[in-house]
Amino acid sequence: MNRDSNSPEGSVPKLRDRIREVTQDTILNASEEVFAEEGLHASKMETIAARAGVSVGTLYNYFTDKGTLFAALVESRHRSLIAIVDAALEGAKGKPFRERLLAMSRAFFSHFDVYRRYFVILIQAEHRKLENGVLKSAPGNTMHELYLRVSELIESGIKEGSLRADMSEHLPVFLLGAFRGVLIRDVLYNQGFGDFEMRSQRLVKFFLEGAEA
Repeated sequence: MNRDSNSPEGSVPKLRDRIREVTQDTILNASEEVFAEEGLHASKMETIAARAGVSVGTLYNYFTDKGTLFAALVESRHRSLIAIVDAALEGAKGKPFRERLLAMSRAFFSHFDVYRRYFVILIQAEHRKLENGVLKSAPGNTMHELYLRVSELIESGIKEGSLRADMSEHLPVFLLGAFRGVLIRDVLYNQGFGDFEMRSQRLVKFFLEGAEA
């Protein structure tokens, strides 16, 4: 008999793990709100604990300081973004390049519509660094992973004949820059949120057809 799956004793660790996971997610969501509202440096662990509905002691049991809490938030949002992009690309496999590009764009913008506060925090992080250096490397992991996927997509578009081969070196950077530029505009001017389909269509049209009248 498998005690882990059939006995009350075996279910206790699983329940504890689930409770811990839910508590950690609650803390991360609360930190995202507080960081975005008050800023990375001005925000306090006590405020985050109160927003999450946990004691300060419980918060420190999960995260030793604000730097490790922010690093965990970055990692969580990184995993969710890469997962949704990968799922979108997998779902569009075999379709024409334009449809695959649209699928990636929709995934990208829909993710940041859900986690818009997180992107506000990343903009703050570009201007100010936490003393322990966590901010210097964590967000870069996401850009690296996205660059790999964009590069692969661009390469497939070139092989398909949808893109110019002589621009292969620059196209991944241009596409990532376009994604990032649209999001910065949305944050700075509070535009575009909730209409990721329109943003995706416009970005893909611009990327493939250019801005020339």
